[in-house]
Amino acid sequence: MTKNRIAYFWAIISLLTYFLIYPERLSAQDESSVNFYRHYNGTLDKNMIMVADMLCVRNQVSGYYFYFFLEPESKSAYHYSKTIPIKGIVTNDKIDFYEYNNASSKYSGTIDKDGNITGIWTKSDKDKPLPFEMKIDYDEGSFPLWCYTLADKYYLIDGLVGKSAPQAKIDVAILYPRNVSGPVGDSLKLTISSHLSGEENIIRSPDKFIENLKSDFFGLYKKSTDGIEDFSNVASFVWEKSIVMKVVYNKNDIMSLKYEKTVNTGGAHSISMTEFSIFNLKNGKQLSLYDFLKPGFQDKMKRLVNAELRRMNGIKDDEPLSQSGFFIDTISLSNDFYLNNDGIGFFYNYYEIAPFSAGTSDIFISFGKFKEFIKPGVFNWVNLK
Repeated sequence: MTKNRIAYFWAIISLLTYFLIYPERLSAQDESSVNFYRHYNGTLDKNMIMVADMLCVRNQVSGYYFYFFLEPESKSAYHYSKTIPIKGIVTNDKIDFYEYNNASSKYSGTIDKDGNITGIWTKSDKDKPLPFEMKIDYDEGSFPLWCYTLADKYYLIDGLVGKSAPQAKIDVAILYPRNVSGPVGDSLKLTISSHLSGEENIIRSPDKFIENLKSDFFGLYKKSTDGIEDFSNVASFVWEKSIVMKVVYNKNDIMSLKYEKTVNTGGAHSISMTEFSIFNLKNGKQLSLYDFLKPGFQDKMKRLVNAELRRMNGIKDDEPLSQSGFFIDTISLSNDFYLNNDGIGFFYNYYEIAPFSAGTSDIFISFGKFKEFIKPGVFNWVNLK
């Protein structure tokens, strides 16, 4: 074996070893970007506990976190913050993220080789920076998921590239159990597979699945544009497809997953759909409202949801919803709902209760507002205020 071949051989071995040690950095298309899902537990200023679910897709960070601490002069009563969305960016081993819509509340830190983070939190320019640390910790009551990503483009005309060129784009980030067995892992795989593929078959290889998504989408694009010679109306020939999964909550034996799907095949606007699934991590069962709410909850919860919808949109109690642009005067409970540390959210997609121009509706009800019809022994992990 020549020296060049030996050098090449060891370069390949080194590269494979790197991805065996840090496999979460390997994406389907872009090995240079940072992609991961991580569940963190940590401390803020030593006396506050932080819990975060963080997704990083091609160096862009999103997710949710909350913190809690002992009430003054108490040994058992905790004060919980609200669940706060976050956004940020990873650059090499540095991470900066801030509370969504509140850029003054910023976390800046360093990521070590194990994925743990240390740094400082600045609440505002007027406040003293406070130290924080976050460690990857799938403690009892949480469950690990792996992040699989793909981003690619197909340009229709050879030599014509860029935003103004006819093209099909796909962007995928899915979360999936990896190297796990048992009822919880199997249940997660089956439900996630059903949401992603629309079929009751378990996805055996997430990498192959997202490659097939790309092939099918690009293949349809090619077939639909075959024989067309006039591409002057570029907007009609720009197709986009996106599937992004997020973890809304992953603690206390509850996992809430969010699926954001968007597709545009050259129309006036994209078609978007958001779905959710919730699991009991003790047995892998997918939860319905009937699993944690007492019989007869429907009318009471529906009143809360309709009252919150009116509050969000500034609609008076005696004013019909239909006069404010909604399709009906009383909305039902959505089948797409989620749980987090604060309560329950009901999500309504485009056209579900209002026209496209009205957007989506995310109606959140805190635990304290419906604690009287929560089944005993459920959600003992929060203060139901």
